[in-house]
Amino acid sequence: GMRVSPGRPTTTANFTGNLSSTLPEYTVEGLKVFDALGQEHTLSLKFTSQAPESPGSWHVDLFDGATSVGSSEIVFVDGRATPATSMLTFSYAPPGRAGQLLSFHFGADATSFASGGLATLAMTSQDGYGPGNLSGVGFDETGTLVASYGNGHPTRGARLALGRFGSADAVRALGGNLFAATGN
Repeated sequence: GMRVSPGRPTTTANFTGNLSSTLPEYTVEGLKVFDALGQEHTLSLKFTSQAPESPGSWHVDLFDGATSVGSSEIVFVDGRATPATSMLTFSYAPPGRAGQLLSFHFGADATSFASGGLATLAMTSQDGYGPGNLSGVGFDETGTLVASYGNGHPTRGARLALGRFGSADAVRALGGNLFAATGN
């Protein structure tokens, strides 16, 4: 049962960098997220400025390829996302798959200051991953079985009962990899 580590669907992603307040629109490309089966999808977020009517306000569309799969709003005041709009939540249903909620966080490291045509806003992390095949098995210092997988997410298994003896004379073999303490 430990030959494959299942994937984990993406639920949250974090964004940092600056979205220039003077741009009419900006698209963050290459947002890699994972669905419930561990398949990777590449999305994009298009920000469209609502200035001059609503300075600091942006309409945000989530795209899967050329298809808009959701929209939201984010508002920056004094260059920072307002608490009410700093987390954008989209319901994303990959073709043929169940829907999942994606929460995009625009915390203190995401800003919108005037920087001409330069924007550095990007996704810096997300919590999903694809499935991985077993790549190694070992034991940690507590005697717990640790299975390593190609996706970088190890699984911990059963723990061995460990005993420490002062010398080899304090142990006698019973056969079948079983040992017992001697009277010494």
